[in-house]
Amino acid sequence: MQLPLSANIAGLARDGAAVVVATRDSGLRPCIARAWGLEILAIDDVIRLSVEAPSHSRTRENLRHGAEIATTLSRPSTYHSAQVKGVVADLREPQEADLVLADAHHRAFAEEAQRVGLTARHAARAFDRGALLSVSVTVHEAYDQTPGAAAGGPL
Repeated sequence: MQLPLSANIAGLARDGAAVVVATRDSGLRPCIARAWGLEILAIDDVIRLSVEAPSHSRTRENLRHGAEIATTLSRPSTYHSAQVKGVVADLREPQEADLVLADAHHRAFAEEAQRVGLTARHAARAFDRGALLSVSVTVHEAYDQTPGAAAGGPL
């Protein structure tokens, strides 16, 4: 699948969107976690992001090669939203470049969140840099989730 609006998806994260990933265990019990620093890789249809997945967490246990994952991005000030679904292609500890992207995304999120009344202190608590795990996802589906007539339509 080619992501025709990949710039739109990456732009959401760059502009401070809240990013949440959803995983599930073998019993189909869902688990959500925050994610930061989404980037579109040069490899077709692959995104990489840093997921907050502390050791021994359900999220970390659910993230394994081939596991299904859904990523939702939404700007708090506009509700401009997108969702991508795919499978985990790679997992690794974050490298310095991943952390730089995650830090920049968090700063943009803090600015975006202040526009809707969240204080900088609260935004800072939303980021656990020490729990990040770099996750690459092969994307199979991408949807516009912005409220309105086009919601749910493919990107």
